[in-house]
Amino acid sequence: IFEDPEFRTTRDHLASEIVANDLLTKYYTSALELLKNKNAKPTIQEVQNACCTIIPWTGTPTELIELLLSLNAKGAIADGNLSIKEIEEICINNYGVYPGNTYQIVEQIKARKSNSTKFIEKLKISLIKWLSEN
Repeated sequence: IFEDPEFRTTRDHLASEIVANDLLTKYYTSALELLKNKNAKPTIQEVQNACCTIIPWTGTPTELIELLLSLNAKGAIADGNLSIKEIEEICINNYGVYPGNTYQIVEQIKARKSNSTKFIEKLKISLIKWLSEN
């Protein structure tokens, strides 16, 4: 352009950008193929989160509801802000237990005459026994 100003056209700059773009696309495509070939076998294995696995609950659904209600009442989970519906979802998602009508179970726990927290009492006795044996 500096030696012969008449040689340049108004479209030369546009044509050079198109050619450069094509060359750059070819370069990135080949670089991407190289990376895909190198990473055909991933070196990092996916680790499954422990909270995603269901912990088998072997007690009754009512016992699970009683336990979760007590933890919620103490503020030990979610600062005590779980609703009964959220407690039901915990039962289903984490323990694989569908408790049925959770509101009815809660009412049954409230209506117990002699011992409204019988499962919690059983837990206390079992823990004391375990601690003394171990």
